[in-house]
Amino acid sequence: MENVNVYIRIRPFLETDFVLSNKTPVISHVSENTIALRSLPRDFFTFDYIAGMDSTQEDIFNKIGKNTVSRSLQGYNGTIFAYGQTGSGKTYTMLGNNDYKMHPEGNQRGLIPRCFEYQIKRSRRNSVAPIKYLCKASYIEIYNEVIYDLLDQNIKPCALREDIKKGVFIEGVTEENVDNVEQALMLLKKGSDNRRVGETAMNRESSRSHTVFTLYIQSMSGIEGGLMEIKESKFNLVDLAGSERQKMAQTIGVRLKEAASINKSLSVLGNVINSLADNNAGKNRHINYRDSKLTFLLRDSLGGNSITTMITNISPSLFSESETLSSLRFAKRAKLIKNKVMVNQNTKGDVSALQMEISKLTAEINFLRKTDKKTTSSIKSEITVVPDEDYKKQVKLSDWLAYLALRKLEEEKRQKDSLTKSLLQMHLKTKKQYQTIQQLKLIVRLRKSENFILRKKSDASEICKAENSSLRSEVRHLSQKLASSRDIDDLILENTQLKEYIKRIESIKSSEPENNVKLPKVDELASQISRIVTLNFSEMLDSVPLQNDISEITMLENNLKAAQDDIIELEQQRDYLEFKVSGIEEDWRIVNETLENIVFLDKENKKAAIEKAVNEVVWDEPRKLYLLYKNLMSTQQNQPKPSLNGVKIKTRKRVNKANAKFEPEVFRDSLFELIANVPEADLDKYSNIIDTAGNTLDYRRYGETFFELLVSGGLIAPGGIIEYDEEYGEIPFCLFKLSNAEDPLPGARDWVNLVTKLTRRYKYLEKIFSETSKGIIEYVNRYSEENNKKLAAGFGLLIAEGFIYPDVIKVLQKDHLVKDGYALHVLTMLMKAYLTKRSVLNLFTALHKFKADDLIEFFPLNKRSDEYFIRHFESEDMHQIIKYKLAIQANDAREIILQEVVDLMNESEGKAPISEIIKIGRKTMAQNQLTENEVVVLLWDAVMGNVRWGMRSEVIEQQALAEVKEYADAFAPFTSSPKSEMALLKHIQIYCYEDAKLMRLFYQIVRILYTEDVLSHDAIIFWYSKGALPQGKSTFMKQMERFVVHLQSLDSESEDEDDEE
Repeated sequence: MENVNVYIRIRPFLETDFVLSNKTPVISHVSENTIALRSLPRDFFTFDYIAGMDSTQEDIFNKIGKNTVSRSLQGYNGTIFAYGQTGSGKTYTMLGNNDYKMHPEGNQRGLIPRCFEYQIKRSRRNSVAPIKYLCKASYIEIYNEVIYDLLDQNIKPCALREDIKKGVFIEGVTEENVDNVEQALMLLKKGSDNRRVGETAMNRESSRSHTVFTLYIQSMSGIEGGLMEIKESKFNLVDLAGSERQKMAQTIGVRLKEAASINKSLSVLGNVINSLADNNAGKNRHINYRDSKLTFLLRDSLGGNSITTMITNISPSLFSESETLSSLRFAKRAKLIKNKVMVNQNTKGDVSALQMEISKLTAEINFLRKTDKKTTSSIKSEITVVPDEDYKKQVKLSDWLAYLALRKLEEEKRQKDSLTKSLLQMHLKTKKQYQTIQQLKLIVRLRKSENFILRKKSDASEICKAENSSLRSEVRHLSQKLASSRDIDDLILENTQLKEYIKRIESIKSSEPENNVKLPKVDELASQISRIVTLNFSEMLDSVPLQNDISEITMLENNLKAAQDDIIELEQQRDYLEFKVSGIEEDWRIVNETLENIVFLDKENKKAAIEKAVNEVVWDEPRKLYLLYKNLMSTQQNQPKPSLNGVKIKTRKRVNKANAKFEPEVFRDSLFELIANVPEADLDKYSNIIDTAGNTLDYRRYGETFFELLVSGGLIAPGGIIEYDEEYGEIPFCLFKLSNAEDPLPGARDWVNLVTKLTRRYKYLEKIFSETSKGIIEYVNRYSEENNKKLAAGFGLLIAEGFIYPDVIKVLQKDHLVKDGYALHVLTMLMKAYLTKRSVLNLFTALHKFKADDLIEFFPLNKRSDEYFIRHFESEDMHQIIKYKLAIQANDAREIILQEVVDLMNESEGKAPISEIIKIGRKTMAQNQLTENEVVVLLWDAVMGNVRWGMRSEVIEQQALAEVKEYADAFAPFTSSPKSEMALLKHIQIYCYEDAKLMRLFYQIVRILYTEDVLSHDAIIFWYSKGALPQGKSTFMKQMERFVVHLQSLDSESEDEDDEE
């Protein structure tokens, strides 16, 4: 593990800095690694290196670039990226000024050209036999979340892909070979000329996109044609676009859109770094790499396999103090990230080279064995003395000691293996419990966010009640699941320990000496120890007879012989099948030639040609089938044809059943044979049979056929025709059989329980069933009305239980289903079934995930209007769908008015016209049926959004009061009723409560609004006496006490004047 290297570079003062602020820097350089801001309280920051205002480009390269390039040549991935506000010197640090394009040796060159030069010189110096280097380069730009290839003449957009082997890569990007420095600089100049830059108030040449220059380095060492050691690395040089505050940069139009995209991607980068830092601190947070193209592309550089260096560029100007503080805090969080750095090394060689290496190693092993045997025989030949009786006793005793030592070693090894298995089991159990806890935490967070959104955006109490009941049932379900999983884990661990104990007992029993063997006494053993020390233990161990396990060797030989027999049998079957395939191909050739020739023949000649073709085929089965078909046709000529009634009856071909081994009909017949003797009403018996028949019937192969049978009772042919079995009919436990068209939900619930039990045992069926359901629901225009009701009820419950993805609903958006009304009809019934288990919020959240939440697309073209939408769901008694849609529309209207007011304020050089703001509010009220309460709250949010919240508290307070006073006249037309006045007062209370910087401004804000005739004294007194919210109530009451007393005294004086009159 290696931490991200973080370096700080302070740019010098510019001429514009003296205009906006004084010449005193806001940053204090404490030491080589520590800086502090001069503001109070002082914040100290420590990093790997801090480059002052007088640092040169060469200093930066020597400190940062050299080490990263050197390690990338050794096979490590590397990344250097510059971060900071716009105008802080990021592009200058990475590229330098335009001088490097004209003068490659200039002193103003940045990191990228210097890294080129150093990398190519090092690779040339090291590129001697047997090491060779190959280098390629690519240059891309991320502009408005779209990736462009800067080395392509057309600057085409590219797609970002992910592969198991390659990882994250850019599809179709240009990769140019780089052999020298001039070629690398030419590529850099070509890409830089294509990069998008623009002028803003903060920077004359501001980068409007992120750029990534990537070097792909490959080194090969070894013998040509033999084994080769390959090291591959990727070196990213990233120049990020600068974060910029809209009011300071004064961007409008396209520049404003660019700035929004830049700030969004940088915000995602900040979230990723915060998540990685929290993970290293022990917290478990999900890392959203995919929220931005930039973070997804640099995934290995942030927490992955890469040596990552971050250069944070900051400004010393007082005018940029808040941005500098934000950049330093960002860098401090990035310093906590740890990457898993490793060498990307591989071995390559052809078969002959590998065989030569194996032969070489085999020869060395044989040589060592021969040397060992010669040494042993020479030692034995030197021992010629005949041992006496004492020596023999010592040898027997040594044998026993050696036996005890071996037994002890075996026991220690067995205990170690047992403890290792138990430890592994406990580790797996802990990991599983940890994953379960994280899943539950994630579910709780999602539920909390959903409840918050629901309470904020919807006034429907029914939705809240349904959501609460759904959450309670879900918590009970998860608690039961957690408890059962703990019991299962404990049983598994106990089972493992018992197995190990049984093995230990059996090994002890098998190793116990026989009764007639007399063991030496302990005293005798102890008395002989001193003499044993002097013995030759190698000879003692050689003297211990080793008995071969004849039974085990015989068993292994029998297994080997059986395996060889199986191989021979499989080879014979393969030859037979190959021969049979060739014969079938010949049969088809004969049949095709016959069909081509009989087109122009008469009836008699056609029969003769067919007879001849049948006699020429290789196999007997086609001939038998033809004779069987001929006999059937002759016996059925005089019989009336059966009525199909919309159902295709398929003739069972039992003769050809052996050859149709993997046909769906064979699976259907086998399933009927299993359930043949079960009473039709015994659903539990059916469930138990199919639950245990997975391996017998091969559910993995026939999963699609199985689900078709479970739904329709038969096989669904192309076109939606259901093929029932001619002997047994339909499957008795299918959805169409169990459900009742009048009330399909009870039968559908029984069917869903059966499917749920089945998929819990065979997990792979979930994916198969989900995919097959799309093909089944596609033919709703072919099924009867009753079957469509049953299908919608069953699928709605399956989606609610999570066994089928909601994307199956998108199949209903096909033109012919929408045009004829089938899509809307089936969708309505499906949602009814879903809402019996889940809430409306859950429904639309699931549909939104698969981009199917726009229900108007399921309506026919001539009925796609809000009026018909409301009328349809009112007729179906689904008022919660209507309420949710109206709530979404109202929320969209709020966002529109808020954005229009913000845009108006940004476009105006000074104060935005009050009349225009009032016009926007009234237009939105008329078009979207909003109330004054909602509009005045939105106007307040827009005005407060104009405050610069990154400044010091004193500055924020002054700006907030100034904005309220400036735009107070815009609030007045929308506070004409006491209800709207109370709505504004309560919203201001919440707004001030949530931001500590505004807590003490509540009284002053209310006083300004009262003075400007936005709030009346009656509304303020009513709020003080009855209408205040609990949030911060005591603080705000204390602030308002004297002012309310003053208002009440004014009321009493006016009453006295009225009495005198």
